[in-house]
Amino acid sequence: MARTPKRRMLVHVAAKHVGLYCSEIIDEYTEKLTTKGHPPDRIRKLLVVLDGTFEEVALTTTVPPVAPPDPDDVVFILCCLDGKGRLPGLGRQGPSGSKRRISVILNRQMR
Repeated sequence: MARTPKRRMLVHVAAKHVGLYCSEIIDEYTEKLTTKGHPPDRIRKLLVVLDGTFEEVALTTTVPPVAPPDPDDVVFILCCLDGKGRLPGLGRQGPSGSKRRISVILNRQMR
């Protein structure tokens, strides 16, 4: 498999962080990749990787504490908050105040 910057980023997050995703992020990725003409098999492989290496989060928060410049990024902030991740500038920490690294792949990285 090619070592593209996006693949390297995905491998890094999977190895060094606790990756988070939610059904809304999966829907966003599927839509974006389909729109960009990626074959269904490639999309399925990415979703299998996310499901197998990242933790699924059920969203309960509906409004982010800070509105992102890109409205499409709201779901990524909500996923981070509900997954007890850290958001730069907000000082949120992982579960039980731990400092484990938790990441959400942001929408702009899929563009």
